[in-house]
Amino acid sequence: MSANRDAVYARLKAALISPEGGIVWLAYLLDILALFILIASGSILLSVILFAAARFASRKPTMIGWGFLAALASFILVPMLFQLFNPS
Repeated sequence: MSANRDAVYARLKAALISPEGGIVWLAYLLDILALFILIASGSILLSVILFAAARFASRKPTMIGWGFLAALASFILVPMLFQLFNPS
């Protein structure tokens, strides 16, 4: 039974560490935190720092990271569109 458990742990560890040497689970965690901070508190600087840390952790983009970039673009561009179409 122990050999099966060790094999499962070895597969899980191999899945969580990318071949390039990055740690995938850390990148996902940092991407989730960056997205949460951007949406919940609106702190762009802190969320961008966490996003950059996630890129250093995994050395490749994650799906949550692409979602963060989309949220960041809309967080910045939507108010700009309101200013463009509704000048005061």
